[in-house]
Amino acid sequence: MSPVEGENPNSHPRVEEIPPSMTVLDDAGVQFVTRTTTFLLDIQFNNGSLIIPNFRVDDWTETLFRNLIAFEQCHDHQMKYISQFMFLMGGMIKTSKDVDLLIEHGIISSALGSNDDLSALFNRIGQGVAVNSQTYRYLILSQRLNAYCKAPWHRWKAILKRDYFNTPWKLASTIAAIILLVLTLIQTICSILSL
Repeated sequence: MSPVEGENPNSHPRVEEIPPSMTVLDDAGVQFVTRTTTFLLDIQFNNGSLIIPNFRVDDWTETLFRNLIAFEQCHDHQMKYISQFMFLMGGMIKTSKDVDLLIEHGIISSALGSNDDLSALFNRIGQGVAVNSQTYRYLILSQRLNAYCKAPWHRWKAILKRDYFNTPWKLASTIAAIILLVLTLIQTICSILSL
């Protein structure tokens, strides 16, 4: 498939530039941290923690972001900050489960009806927004998030923590099961050696 004539081939994002969704990040064990700041675009990923500023979504959010994106697209700015931010958030928010995680961790405060409405809002705003891979502000962030999610060790660690170590009783029963398994293995080895 060739790009349309006159269109910049770098405006189509590669797979490593598209950030994983919030549920994929959660499954990989990424910790979500929020902070209150006036600079909405400052998103960071450090040591397995995704730091996103808190922001409120209400009835005017879609209108505001669409107008800002239109303004950036009409003017020849090198960096299209809002377009890139909405591309990033559109990649991270695909379903209502992604929105659930954002609300649960205090990243988004929503005044809209349901989480389905909120995920649809981000999908509508980000639809048709193209980013240039040469000036994509969140390129390294997206690449680091994708690399973190692809590492199997992070996923295994998250499963262990979520399924086996999330309560003291599960932790105690898991440790007891491991001890029982080791003792059974030792008994089996000793009985084989005594034959």
